[in-house]
Amino acid sequence: MKKLILLLENMPKIQQFGTSAFIYKDRKVLMVKRSKTITPFPMDWEIPGGKIKFGEDAEDALKRGVKEEVGMKIKNLIPYSTFSYAWKKIHQIDIHYICQPLNDKIKLSEEHSEYLWATKNEVKKLKMTERIRKVILKGFDFIK
Repeated sequence: MKKLILLLENMPKIQQFGTSAFIYKDRKVLMVKRSKTITPFPMDWEIPGGKIKFGEDAEDALKRGVKEEVGMKIKNLIPYSTFSYAWKKIHQIDIHYICQPLNDKIKLSEEHSEYLWATKNEVKKLKMTERIRKVILKGFDFIK
């Protein structure tokens, strides 16, 4: 942790805030696979979401991000987790929400190459960072 703090102290002070949606249906979560041209973590699986624009409400940002990434409208936004990480010159802080879909039609943006509805066991096997896996697995505890 001390190394991270020292690294952050020497970096330009750029912070971004984002939101992610644990969208569940039939005890499965909607997962999207990052395209091979997206950094960081190309070809990793994640849950949809996006950055919060300056002055934007976090829940509005989440609805917009999900609509842009998967073409879906969502409801019942309940925050359940946060985490932060540093990558290059950016310190990213994310808020994760439990959500339900208002429609079933999915249309992926160019940022993602595929999607799937995954069970808890399937999430354990998909390629992703351990931090995001932990957040997604935690989401399953809230939908019991």
